[in-house]
Amino acid sequence: MKRKNRKGNFRVTAIFVLLAMIMMLVPMTALANATVVDSGIGSDVESITISGNTIYYCTQQTPYASNNGNVNNMTYTFNTELSASTSDTATITATFVKDGGSSCTISSVPRISAGPYPTVPAVIGGQSLVYDAVLSAGGGSATAYVFPDLMSDYTRYDTYVLNYSKETRVNPAEDLATGLTLRFGDPGYPPAEPESYMAFDDTPMDGYDAVYSNGASNFYPDIVAFYVDDAADLTAMTSNNVNNVAFREYSGGGYTDYASPTDLDSGFYTIAINAADFITLTTTSGSTKLYFDDPNSEIADGDAIALSVTSGESYYVTLTAENMSDFSSITYTVTYDDTVLSLTDLCAFTYMKETTTGAIVGTGITIVSVSSGEIELSVDKTVPTGYQWSGAVDILEFTALSTDDTTITVE
Repeated sequence: MKRKNRKGNFRVTAIFVLLAMIMMLVPMTALANATVVDSGIGSDVESITISGNTIYYCTQQTPYASNNGNVNNMTYTFNTELSASTSDTATITATFVKDGGSSCTISSVPRISAGPYPTVPAVIGGQSLVYDAVLSAGGGSATAYVFPDLMSDYTRYDTYVLNYSKETRVNPAEDLATGLTLRFGDPGYPPAEPESYMAFDDTPMDGYDAVYSNGASNFYPDIVAFYVDDAADLTAMTSNNVNNVAFREYSGGGYTDYASPTDLDSGFYTIAINAADFITLTTTSGSTKLYFDDPNSEIADGDAIALSVTSGESYYVTLTAENMSDFSSITYTVTYDDTVLSLTDLCAFTYMKETTTGAIVGTGITIVSVSSGEIELSVDKTVPTGYQWSGAVDILEFTALSTDDTTITVE
């Protein structure tokens, strides 16, 4: 996220952070128009693309043995949350791609009889790779059945349940109590982590929960960029406890945490989060509270993180930079144990699987070198004078080759 330095142009020492995000599912950009699921979905399906509207995030429940007359039958369940702006009657589409070596049959019809008839002809008649769900009151579902070898064993099939619901979290939020518009992230620049995954949940009666959602295991940021439209209407904005949640202001290469911003009507504020607590925003119309959780970055000491991995599962590592005013001459070197982890994707920001050297179009990332157990990459981002940049630089995907403890380091 680009953060404006209101004292002028200066360079703050960059802090490089290695963050491990462990998911059962491929990463996706918040508010993307489609997401591709391509891991943990069985051996007969290569991928499932979910599209048709603005997708907030998608999670996969742990697959389980569903039996249904065959002990090998499995059920895979995917829960996709859609943007709050999604039409209550929108159509969401899941498109299956078969694994290249599979001769499976994908159908809208499960086993419907004790014998092969009428199950086999019905399943064949219901074959499709595309499954639409028409929402009703903002929710919907579709189910597909995958028969690995229909003609040899019609009792053997896996069930794929695709659930959809509208996201109750929003960013920005139009607050009726104060008349203010609240937002995470700078509206003048493209979305960047962590603000691109932040939203306002109106569950509390007296305000909002500041929530972070991108599938990362328990991650919650310790610093976010916060904007208030019509900030001149503010009469006060205060922290409940400055030791827990504070307004951070940078100056002279350092920073100071305040209980209230020194420039109340600036509209831009950096929120530093040390522990769960809240801030209160007040106008002549009323007041509202914004609640933050305990920060959890899952960061190990120094520039290394220890992981306990399970064979066959995917692991995602996010490289982030904080308070950058210049990216020139900066190169990241990531090292890992290639007997435990296999590199799957050099840039999970894109839908393509990047595995070789070269510039990655549209990302500003250049893969300088790739060798056994080591990756070197550079970043080309222009930071305007008087601004600083913080956010995700790249996301790397690894697949565990064995069940083991391992360490990834970045320099």
